[in-house]
Amino acid sequence: MFTQAKKILQKAQRNNYAVPAFGTFNLEMTQAIVRGAVAKKSPLIILVSPKTTQYSGAEIIVSMVKSVVKQEMQKTKKIPVALLLDHGKDFQTVKKAINAGFSSVMIDGSLLAYKKNIALTKKIVDYARQRKVDVQGELGGVPCAQKKSEKNKNKVDWDELMTDPDQAKEFVQKTKIDTLAVGIGNAHGFFKERPHLDWNRLEKIYQKVKCPLILHGASDFAYKNAPKAIKRGVVCFNIDTALKKTFSDNLKKFFKKNPGVYDTRVILDSARQAAQKKVEEKINAFYFPANKKR
Repeated sequence: MFTQAKKILQKAQRNNYAVPAFGTFNLEMTQAIVRGAVAKKSPLIILVSPKTTQYSGAEIIVSMVKSVVKQEMQKTKKIPVALLLDHGKDFQTVKKAINAGFSSVMIDGSLLAYKKNIALTKKIVDYARQRKVDVQGELGGVPCAQKKSEKNKNKVDWDELMTDPDQAKEFVQKTKIDTLAVGIGNAHGFFKERPHLDWNRLEKIYQKVKCPLILHGASDFAYKNAPKAIKRGVVCFNIDTALKKTFSDNLKKFFKKNPGVYDTRVILDSARQAAQKKVEEKINAFYFPANKKR
């Protein structure tokens, strides 16, 4: 049922557009993501973190996403959908996701020493290839903060953290990954990104590797910068924090305005609708440009 993320992204690469990828953690968020993509007729990559697979079970996640996709696309033209494990940190976690039915996986060895990152990523690629699963690797750092209070807590040396173009070339060649997540000053969660993204670095990376590039931490990525990133090889923007924040903020507002409502279906439907609007907003911003063949 699922297609490989690389097939979606290689088509985007050939036709000079990008596709947003969205993180899910439950039924309502999955419905919001799929409904938003269907409404906008956008190809879709659904992201699931290792924490979510631990929380719900990888097999349950796969079954849930398949069921939602099947239901939401009954009366419309089907769009390609990939289910990708996001930021797998070790072989066993990624292996479980592959065996559970994920079509795509990411192995994030960016915190390891360079040679260890290569070794782990190559091991994942060798295992995934035999099972027709594509692999995203990561080189360079994308810092993360889970709370707004932490956004300026940790200072980083961006020049040390960002992806090295020459290493990127060697990394792709040695690991044979399908797509590459890069660091050019972007940041996860509430961490404050670099004041000026390193566009020259991104251009050099793309010239050397030629494979589809992924930009993590796009929840607060400036929409005006999307064309610049796409021009330099970025074909996927990962969005997670923005959806979680929209979902939880809506719940808070709902309880404040409706203290006597206890029907969880009504409560969660409100958050689901808010998340879908955010999904459609991000698709409008990052599924770009509209006049290109899709």
